[in-house]
Amino acid sequence: MIDGRTVAVPGMTGTGDPAATGDGDSLPDGGARWRQVVERRHEPERDDGLTTAIVSAIADAGNVSPSSLKSPPLYEVVDAAEIEQAFLGLNAGESARRGTGSVEFRYTEYLVEVGSDWWIRVYERIEAGDPDPNTSPAEEVDDAGGL
Repeated sequence: MIDGRTVAVPGMTGTGDPAATGDGDSLPDGGARWRQVVERRHEPERDDGLTTAIVSAIADAGNVSPSSLKSPPLYEVVDAAEIEQAFLGLNAGESARRGTGSVEFRYTEYLVEVGSDWWIRVYERIEAGDPDPNTSPAEEVDDAGGL
């Protein structure tokens, strides 16, 4: 969703904002729970392209080099140029716009969010029974309210 409008961006899934819901909250994608593992700010005026920034963030999440991410190629999952166009492209009157919102997509086992503020966030799925690393054992409570 960009400026309150739904924008077709190949690879986009869901309409939620993982950053707004906090680590470990349920997100679109069948009610899965996700934990943020990487947050990186893309500087369009200074950095290489958005594609490079996304690949680097995903590589950081997997603790691998960006060159090792080959399958699937990012362009088969999402069109980074369309994300840039949606956030920074020209309006119908040819004036520059600054879109707001975020785009989410899945890349292998990760959920990736690119915000109009250029923060790239990578999340990994929290499996049932996995402890939340942001919670101390004393704070962990089951669904019935017991420890």
